[in-house]
Amino acid sequence: KEHGLTPEDWLSLFSTTLHETGIAIDNYADGKNTAAYLTGSYNSAADSVPSGCWARVSGQARLARDDPAISDPDGGVRVAVG
Repeated sequence: KEHGLTPEDWLSLFSTTLHETGIAIDNYADGKNTAAYLTGSYNSAADSVPSGCWARVSGQARLARDDPAISDPDGGVRVAVG
């Protein structure tokens, strides 16, 4: 069964991938990747969904909160199977 990632899932995937391959996933500023919407933690009360990406300019992983009603071409969804 597929399910959306939570911020904790994404941070684990990000750090493991970076450590094992040297590649920062969801590097939206490179023109090839997107920020990941973390739909496993959708907050209906705030009508927001967390997102995660690599902020190349600051050299940091970034977690944010976004309005799911706003279409963003630099956003995508990561899912897990479990």
